[in-house]
Amino acid sequence: ETLIPLCNKETKLAKTEEDECAVFKIYSLGVSTARDEWVLDFDKKNLQEKIKFFYKFYQQEMDRWHNSDKKIKINDFVDRSIKFTSELENYLNKKTNLKYDKKQIINCHYRPFIKKNIYLDKIIVHRIYQNEKIFGINKFFENKVICSLIGGRMNYATFISDIITANQFFMDPAQCFPLYIYDNQNKQTDNLTNWGLQQFQKYYNDFKITKLDIFNYVYAVLHNPIYRTKYEHNLKRELPRIPFYKDFEKWTKWGEKLILLHTKYETVKPCKQIEIKEFGKLETPKTKLKINKADNEIIIDENTSLLNIPAIIYDYKLGNRSAIEWILDQYKEKAPEHQTIKEKFNNYKFADYKLHVIDLILRVSTVSIETMNIINEMSKETE
Repeated sequence: ETLIPLCNKETKLAKTEEDECAVFKIYSLGVSTARDEWVLDFDKKNLQEKIKFFYKFYQQEMDRWHNSDKKIKINDFVDRSIKFTSELENYLNKKTNLKYDKKQIINCHYRPFIKKNIYLDKIIVHRIYQNEKIFGINKFFENKVICSLIGGRMNYATFISDIITANQFFMDPAQCFPLYIYDNQNKQTDNLTNWGLQQFQKYYNDFKITKLDIFNYVYAVLHNPIYRTKYEHNLKRELPRIPFYKDFEKWTKWGEKLILLHTKYETVKPCKQIEIKEFGKLETPKTKLKINKADNEIIIDENTSLLNIPAIIYDYKLGNRSAIEWILDQYKEKAPEHQTIKEKFNNYKFADYKLHVIDLILRVSTVSIETMNIINEMSKETE
């Protein structure tokens, strides 16, 4: 409790600076869709077709409902060929029209190192939370958010994103701490408080420290293995608090490096050590996406494997999975849960993404190695 709080309800609800007592003003969950299979997709074209179908079907149900005698509850009336929620039923009852707009399709961080297209519309997305102030809805803003796992079943995890994130980012909810916030006039302001800035400047006796420095420092500290071990139980039941370490500048630089690595992971150099081996010529090879640690191998499918995998890449974990394991899990072929999606829009084939996944693994392997090098440097530091 002696550590500085990253955020709290008092600061989130504060009307004046005098009432602020945390580093960040606002924090928010990621977007909760309640219908991921409908509004998210790797394939932009397939997503467009799903949304158009959804809107057309919704319109038909709205007409059918308002032309009926309404003797039964709307919940029992609507056809579940699309995913209805109580909120959507209320919109239907109020004759709210849905209009497709291709501009509402944007990139979303669905899981660590996994991006999908999302159709971001307030009516069919269950909860936007405060993301309208962070990344915008009708106009999309430049920003960065530090995502922090909230308790749950897994070990602590943190990741940074420069695009909107899903609520279940780590398969459990993640709170997001944005660098900036935007008002109704799209004006950008700092989300880090003056109170927080004063605490850091006063402690280190350095008035050149900026809010961006603190943002970088926080991201570094949340990766510190000593910090994570010492406060393991706290991190499972409350939002993080931040200690003051001796060499502020060193931690700030570590944070800056990690942020660059984790936001630009798609453009870092592929890991040269890994070898791509083609050993089969099957026209429709069975997808594997399995790790064979004993032979330093990742089996892609019946035709392809990646060899000479550096063991250190599996040490970089986000929760209970390594970065590479997140990728392998999310690109596997899985049967959709919703029947309509299964019948009409189940066009995902790993073969269409195979080259992208191999490239992603090679680049995220570099990210994992460099991240672990920084983390290992941190572990040599004492509090």
